Amino acid sequence: MTAISLQVQRLQTLQDPDKLQAGLDKLSQAISQNQALVEKLLTLTRLSATLDTSSASSLPLKIKETVNLLLPIISDKALQFDSDIDKGEFMVYLDATALLLLIKNIIQNAVLYTPKHGQIHISLTHNKHKLQDFGTRIIGKGDKQNIYLQIKDSGIGVNPDDYVVMFEPFKRLSDDNRSDSSQSKGTGLGLSMVKSICEQGQIDLYLNQSVFDEHKGGICVTLVF
Repeated sequence: MTAISLQVQRLQTLQDPDKLQAGLDKLSQAISQNQALVEKLLTLTRLSATLDTSSASSLPLKIKETVNLLLPIISDKALQFDSDIDKGEFMVYLDATALLLLIKNIIQNAVLYTPKHGQIHISLTHNKHKLQDFGTRIIGKGDKQNIYLQIKDSGIGVNPDDYVVMFEPFKRLSDDNRSDSSQSKGTGLGLSMVKSICEQGQIDLYLNQSVFDEHKGGICVTLVF
């Protein structure tokens, strides 16, 4: 809904009919995708209080779906968005909808809290030595060492003292620090849902300050499956 709201705000400023129509087409597609996501989430809730961990889902596919959903915001903010995904199998045993929700919440936060022309980098690998230092383990037992997904941004970052508390329900990062012009108010449930999915899927989550060649700050999230 946040992504859709930002798209609507952008469309309201367009005067060119062709650009407006193209934007409306993308908006329609985003609405359909979100409707499907909500329907699946409702189905999951009705069927069981626990997540399905018996079927495999593709991490690269869910990353691609997430980026497509957020592409209008990424483009509007002219973010330098790049990824480094190794070749090979990256299948995890977690419900596909829950996996999408997990990845989308983390990448969307990176997009929203990164200033215009900032950087976002995604790495997916079996070799942890290719990645930035993980930092502090927030969720999990630290016993996972198979697949590593790291998402880091050049945004405003988070005080390490808040690493744990920000995953509690209804705890939100300050709106004063948002780097976009959205008037939408979140629920403060996004990271709480991330925590729940990680715990049920037995996924380790680490947080650290992100480091780029020309920037130190922002936040680096590492998921270990």
